Amino acid sequence: MKLKICLMGLLCLYFSAKAQTNIGTSPIKIGNKMPDVTLTNVLNYAKKSIRLSDYKGKLILVDFWDTHCGNCIAAIPGLDSLQKKFSNKIQIILVDPLGSERERDVKLFLSREKQWSGITLKLPVVFQDTSISKYVTFQTTPTCAWIGPDGRLVAVTDDDPVTPENIERVMHGESIILQPKPTRTKNSKPKALIK
Repeated sequence: MKLKICLMGLLCLYFSAKAQTNIGTSPIKIGNKMPDVTLTNVLNYAKKSIRLSDYKGKLILVDFWDTHCGNCIAAIPGLDSLQKKFSNKIQIILVDPLGSERERDVKLFLSREKQWSGITLKLPVVFQDTSISKYVTFQTTPTCAWIGPDGRLVAVTDDDPVTPENIERVMHGESIILQPKPTRTKNSKPKALIK
């Protein structure tokens, strides 16, 4: 009997703790304000954490990626170039959406990327942190969350619309223009969610 009571007590503690962690973490709809999320475990950055409010007035592109995603890896040099081109207007942050990447693996990836492309990436890379992932609805990587200079979620797209033209549009308060894609096949990417 005592064992049953102890087990029931432990279950009550577990369920109440689980309920506490889910409060206020539902996905943000396009056009709504993003919370001031703090991202931890950051590589390629002066500090070990980043707050979204650190980039108030800039367009923030949160690129959800992982080291096992070929399309993600292929997009990174282009994202790095866009960061350099728009350095005072945007901030691109690479985020592991599942928090499964280990620091050692990310450092190994960055080292190999430099060997393969000759480019030393300057983009901040977040690993083992899902604090922003729970606010953005997406199905696959790569996915890019566009957070406007006013802190509102502007769009959630794949990496194709991440172009200088669309960055300029968002900086001027316009919507992102997506090119129509061919009929969806097994290997095609899902449609973007836009404003």
